[in-house]
Amino acid sequence: MKRKVAWFSSLLERNLHRIRLEVRETGELYHLLLRAARGSTLSFEERRRVRSQLIDLAKVIPALVVFAAPGGLVLLMVLGKLLPFSLLPSAFQDPPAPPVPPVPSPAPPPEEAPPVRKAG
Repeated sequence: MKRKVAWFSSLLERNLHRIRLEVRETGELYHLLLRAARGSTLSFEERRRVRSQLIDLAKVIPALVVFAAPGGLVLLMVLGKLLPFSLLPSAFQDPPAPPVPPVPSPAPPPEEAPPVRKAG
């Protein structure tokens, strides 16, 4: 039991900043949607953030419904492996690794010039 508590505690500590980020982004979404509902126009960047957060919510809500069902944790893990997209919100996705530059191929050996004959 002590081991499980330690595992859960370490998992929570590792993801605490991600949870805080997601809560902050969801709160920001609320304020942006409230401004839009009151008739204020949103900038391009604000509309982009609203769209991104609504996509995150569209991913999380079905996952929570599946998780709440009996045996949902197992089903959620299976769906996570089978679906072609991630069920995690953007705050929980690691940024992609930078691309590795290709290793240059060795230069081909120089061709030998044919011997030159002197006329004579």
